[in-house]
Amino acid sequence: MTLSGGQRQRVALARALLANPRIIILDDTTSEVDAETEKAIYEALTKNLKGKTMIVITQRPSTMALADRVLVMDEGRIVAELKPSVEVVQVWR
Repeated sequence: MTLSGGQRQRVALARALLANPRIIILDDTTSEVDAETEKAIYEALTKNLKGKTMIVITQRPSTMALADRVLVMDEGRIVAELKPSVEVVQVWR
């Protein structure tokens, strides 16, 4: 049996969550799923990781829009800290 890219990402995420981490780092975790599935995944994560820290590394504006804060990095340094908004997300497209 062969899994699609999105299926592999969801399995990897499920395995990481089984460890019940206090901090979880997600690096382009939803790059292989459609926008609707991505939103559902992040809504479920936000609900189930209440009181824990979730760091999401992404280049997708739709993912940035779901964040509490957006840190913009350039060459390993934080160059901006923003609150997500439609306008801010549009700038980074």
